[in-house]
Amino acid sequence: MRAHLVAHHEWEHGVRLRQLGAFESVGRIADHKVLLVRPSSPTYARIRAERVSRRSIREPIFEGGYDVPQYYADERFSPRVLNAHALLVARESFGVGILVLERRPVIQHYRWTSRPEFELLNSIDDLVRWSIAHIWLHPKVRGQGIADEMVRVAAQGVCETPDTIGWLSPITRRAFHLMARVTVDGFHRAVQDLPPSETVTRPFVQNPSRAR
Repeated sequence: MRAHLVAHHEWEHGVRLRQLGAFESVGRIADHKVLLVRPSSPTYARIRAERVSRRSIREPIFEGGYDVPQYYADERFSPRVLNAHALLVARESFGVGILVLERRPVIQHYRWTSRPEFELLNSIDDLVRWSIAHIWLHPKVRGQGIADEMVRVAAQGVCETPDTIGWLSPITRRAFHLMARVTVDGFHRAVQDLPPSETVTRPFVQNPSRAR
């Protein structure tokens, strides 16, 4: 019974984050906090991020839903080589959005012709780049430009732009429209293959501030 009540509450309001001090604050979007979860973040923060990811997959597939979470707290299900980071959007103490960043091979560069129409500009070999693997917002906070700002915060945090960061395929209809809004000239397509092991630049310079 309790599990059913929790699931219903999360469906209506988002995931209760409770211990906001466990998260690293990296900015604000309007009245919402943007919280960062690194692989080195406290276990509690990673588990809560996975919970938000699990809430997101309850959306219908045609609305951008998935069969499995796109972020895991346990590295056994999220290979270390991906260096997965999550950005959470918090409305008060509820997680209402998530963006997952991973290191992925980028294989193609496209440019816009007539948005959202595009054409292949060139193929790319041997390039691994920070890529947006998943982005989701609770229905109650959609249509406010939050997703656009999440992309900009994520790209800035890894020293990229929306044009140069990778976008993991397959890409949903909603994602294409998001990409068309936030990019200037085009986008880079990333793929599901695991990247080779490599030393990567630390994303999001350590911010000593914490959510309160």
